[in-house]
Amino acid sequence: MPLFRIIQNDEIIEQAKYNLYIRPKSYAIINSDAANQEASLYTEFADGAVHREDIYYLGERDYTYSNFITIPSGKSTFLFTANNISFGKVTLSYSLQKELL
Repeated sequence: MPLFRIIQNDEIIEQAKYNLYIRPKSYAIINSDAANQEASLYTEFADGAVHREDIYYLGERDYTYSNFITIPSGKSTFLFTANNISFGKVTLSYSLQKELL
């Protein structure tokens, strides 16, 4: 069950949690960009096919969390935890967005 947290000044600012087990040959993509918002589990099969499962709308999200997080201005810590001891690799990518008033 992956849990993502954004911490600023020793406070949890944002957090997301999904109730799922990510099996070998599977990976999750959580994208908080409003234009491309996605919470999906992808599974690769032996024949090369890839199956996508929407984990946001199918009930795997934890409703006590916001589930699509954004990184606020300033210095932040991204904390990732999972129950699976051999979880694998976590990749964090982000984009800078500016609001023009």
